[in-house]
Amino acid sequence: MKLQLPLSILSAALLAAPSVFGQATTKPVGFQTVTLKANAFNLVGVNFLKPALVVGVLDSLSATSITDADVNLSTALTGQTNLVVEITSGSGAGLWANVTSVATNQLTVDSDLTATVSGGASYQVFSLPTLADIFGASNSSGIKAGNAASADIIWLSTGNGSGTFDKYYYATATFPFTAGWKNVNTGNTNAANTPVYHHEAMLIQRREVTDLALTFSGAVKTSPTTIPIFTGYNYVERSFPALATLGNCGLSAFLTHGNAASADIVWLPNSSGAYDKYFYATATFPFTAGWKNVNTGNTDASSTALTTGFIIQRRGGNTNLKLTPDAAYSSL
Repeated sequence: MKLQLPLSILSAALLAAPSVFGQATTKPVGFQTVTLKANAFNLVGVNFLKPALVVGVLDSLSATSITDADVNLSTALTGQTNLVVEITSGSGAGLWANVTSVATNQLTVDSDLTATVSGGASYQVFSLPTLADIFGASNSSGIKAGNAASADIIWLSTGNGSGTFDKYYYATATFPFTAGWKNVNTGNTNAANTPVYHHEAMLIQRREVTDLALTFSGAVKTSPTTIPIFTGYNYVERSFPALATLGNCGLSAFLTHGNAASADIVWLPNSSGAYDKYFYATATFPFTAGWKNVNTGNTDASSTALTTGFIIQRRGGNTNLKLTPDAAYSSL
């Protein structure tokens, strides 16, 4: 279970979504298509959430729990797994915690939100998508099946900046394996319910000789997302299906500024299979302050669109950053 750090340290189509349990609301839903390039590592993000299971307003919270007396949480969340509660209003908007247990009007959580969040803040509870949700329980996505040496591999970061990954694939039914989702290190154990965190990008190693189009869909996020990043390389997704740029997403408030050798670097995959690298420059001749591409001098790069998934090379210490949606999302 992945944790936040301590607090101290529209190309998508929009459709009407049904109301959810709790305080009724209508959220937009959408879809987008990404292309996996043949014989390549593809960095992609699922820029949607599963529909909210509960929305409401907090009555109170403690270091280990949140309380909403207006909702029977046990009923609303029966049978649900991989639950996350996220704050959606106020100064704590975007903060989240994993849910570890559910009672009638209370959720036990694994992160202390009290430093920033208080009663009266709005929240939502959603279930993280799994490999089966994203790619199909029987691989309806069509990624290449096989064994650990031949199938397409989905690399999920361990999320600590170390550059290490857990690797998954869809196995064909060849003894001793049954057909289904597997971890390359756990034999025939079913891995279909492995969650994919809402702030993390996936590396998909395409071993087939043809490209593959994947369609992702879900609820469109309209509030900020808090993302824990660690010293080293962090594989993150942009949270929003469209309109996110280096200049409007809020990243500059949290990343280390400097020059190409000292600042944090944002790596965006490009069409050639390589990465374009960006940093937020301090005003030191010949640079003005702002977003720059490491290869284009002082040219302003603030309008550069974020890709569905990208890498943050963190040169400073561990921290939380917050991605914010374009102003257009406020009307959704």
